[in-house]
Amino acid sequence: GITALEAAGADVIVDDLLYLNEPMFEDGVVAQAVDSVNANGVAYFSAAGNQGRQGYETAFRDSGEYLCLEIFEPYGDCHPLYERVGRMHDFDPGPGQHLFQSITVPIGATLTIAMQWDESFGNAKTDHDVVLLDETGTGWYEFGANDNVSTREGWEVLQFTNDEFLGFGTTEFTVAITYDDVDSIGPPATLLKAVYFGSSITINDFPSGSSTLIGHANAAGAAAVGAAFFLETPEYGFDPAQLEPYSSAGGTPILFGVGGTPLSAPEVRFKPEFTAIDGVNTTFFFNDSHGNDGIDDFFGTSAAAPHAAGVAALMLQVDPTLTPAQIKAVLESSALDMNTAGFDYDSGYGLI
Repeated sequence: GITALEAAGADVIVDDLLYLNEPMFEDGVVAQAVDSVNANGVAYFSAAGNQGRQGYETAFRDSGEYLCLEIFEPYGDCHPLYERVGRMHDFDPGPGQHLFQSITVPIGATLTIAMQWDESFGNAKTDHDVVLLDETGTGWYEFGANDNVSTREGWEVLQFTNDEFLGFGTTEFTVAITYDDVDSIGPPATLLKAVYFGSSITINDFPSGSSTLIGHANAAGAAAVGAAFFLETPEYGFDPAQLEPYSSAGGTPILFGVGGTPLSAPEVRFKPEFTAIDGVNTTFFFNDSHGNDGIDDFFGTSAAAPHAAGVAALMLQVDPTLTPAQIKAVLESSALDMNTAGFDYDSGYGLI
């Protein structure tokens, strides 16, 4: 789709998409397409994401304890092939031991956890899994348990909707992360990253507040865009502008080059590049969230990214010779600082 838009003559491309199994630590096929059109003179903008700092990063700490999901009779045997998930990660970085991470999932909310680790796609030798359990850690609801060694791709995705009609009646859950010592032919991860998606999802203990800007928005050729509510900007008396709390933070390291070659040092890109407004009236959304003017509003970095792309289109209308690098440089240098002077991984260079 990206290369087709370039071939059709697009000067500016903008998206708010994310594939949950896009590589986090290298440039996958989508990121490579972004870099390709950008190198050919197309200005590319991508929504930073709406996960705030609901990211968890860690080295796998082997507790030595096994997680078993008893599915088949006889119960209690922890069958090594069918029921033993693996050795459990210790969430407590100190001397204590915590095998489960407490999270809150409101009734009606959908939790998605995307987890990856420091192996290049096509070369995975380690199998990690992620499991959602009840508050006590004794009953399980959902898991992500790909056979990573056979697929040679180190990713897991867990999805769960806390639907009150299913009779769960709770908002408190726990997460376990395991190392499959049966299928793995490599050691546990030295960098394991999970991003928690979902409105009002709360990580209650051992949060790391890590980056959540992942996938092709983290491509070098993409300008990733954060979000600020338009009524909380200098135009409406808020100086500096206030970042939306859900606007995704950058800082996800690139560890591998194209083809999976390890880099000599991690590459941490300045993402997001800048912030644009969200929350404005539209003709197509489903909720009048503010103002009670009867007109639907559009929130999220999905709304902010096309505003930045629209500014780029106006710049090209004035000067069609501008390169993507020049457009990005002007937007960065003229942005209004928000969190800190200069760049930060939450708001970028500030509000365009």
